Parts: sequence; structure tokens; C-alpha cells
Amino acid sequence: MIKNLFQLYCMAICFVCSIIGIVGGGIILNDLGNLVFTELKQPDRLERYESNDLFLASQSDESNSYLGRSSAVKRYKDAHNGKISDEAITELRTKEKQQTITSIKNSAISSIFTTSLWMVMAFLFFFIHLSLYRRQRD
Repeated sequence: MIKNLFQLYCMAICFVCSIIGIVGGGIILNDLGNLVFTELKQPDRLERYESNDLFLASQSDESNSYLGRSSAVKRYKDAHNGKISDEAITELRTKEKQQTITSIKNSAISSIFTTSLWMVMAFLFFFIHLSLYRRQRD
């Protein structure tokens, strides 16, 4: 039974820390899925790399260029006098796909690290306030 306002404060902090722990656990599980099953969890970001036609269509659309950089096909054409072969397109497509997968995995690792720090702090606050609550109760 809660006897004073300080005990209520301690229990409220414990509740908030528990919610942070539960939500953080879900975020970490999602990021682990992105890390391990990248191609299954992110098909929308990787569909343009399925064929050369889809890749060329995505490269010609200026709104799809990542962070405003010029497309890989345009850079290749500029370097080789406007000529590009199917093998070169396939090579560019697989290279860009690997870069996208690497970007997704790096983002997942960063998110796992950040969320883990939040969870550690939440559990630290939880146990501090739980011990304060128990001390106040006795």
C-alpha cells in the first residue's frame, strides 16, 4: 500500500522504466530482424535491384536518387563516353544493392546500440527507485 507521495513517485518512475524496457525490447527485436533477415524485411528498398530494367528505371527517376547524389548509371556513362553494357549494368546493380544492404544493417546496428543504452538507463532508474520505494515502505 502506498503511504505517501514519495512512494507514488517511485512507483510511477518504475512504471515508466518498465514501459521503456518493453518498447526497447520490441525495437531491438525488429532491428535484429533487419540485421539478420535484411532481404526479407526490406523488400521495398531492394525491389529496384531485381532486374536491370527496374534498376535503370529507378536510376532515371531523379526523385529516387539517394541524398541528391547522381545515379551510378549516369556516373558510369559520363566516365565511358555514354556507352554502357548489360554486364556493366548488372555489376552496378549488384554493387548498389550491396551498398543498400550495408546501409540497412549499419542503421540496425546503430539503433540496437542506442536502444540498448536507453534500456540500461531505464533498468538502472527502475532498480534505484524500487530500492527507494522498499526503503520508504519499511
